[in-house]
This record gives sequence, structure tokens and C-alpha cells, in this order.
Amino acid sequence: MMYTLIQCVPCQRAKHLLATTYGDVPSHFLELVGDEDWQRQLQVDLLKVTRQATFPYVFVCGQFVGGSSDLFNMHHSGQLRQVLNNCMSRSG
Repeated sequence: MMYTLIQCVPCQRAKHLLATTYGDVPSHFLELVGDEDWQRQLQVDLLKVTRQATFPYVFVCGQFVGGSSDLFNMHHSGQLRQVLNNCMSRSG
């Protein structure tokens, strides 16, 4: 699950990475505009849960893994494929 903002370049890059390299893995996105009360509250809650103030917020199997740079670091090290495969084997 990835929480993103409209017109957020790191969010777009992260979504593109998942779509092009990990297309075999189901991905879910919630893109926020940020101008409704529930969206502002969700941002506050995400900050409390993750202690990260920037978008995107990336979760794999319910675990927060970080933002865009964390996702790309995991991808380059091969760790992202391992985490995704482990998640898929547990849920399937």
C-alpha cells in the first residue's frame, strides 16, 4: 500500500518503479489531494505511525518500509524483491 500526493514527483517515481519492475505484485495506492478534513487527519496519523513527514508512505504486508528513496534503495540492493516475495507467499 502506498499513500501518495497528487503532483508529488517522488510518489510518481515510486509508483512507476512498482508498475514497471514489480508488475507481478498487486499494488494499491491512495492518492491524496490534501484539502479535505479526512485527508489532513490521515496525514497526521501517518506522521504519528511512521515518524516520517514526507510522501510517499510505502507499506509492504502492513509494515512501513519508508518513502521513495527507501523503496529505491531496497530495489537496488535486491531486498525489495525478497520482501515482496515473502509477503506474497504469506498471503497466497
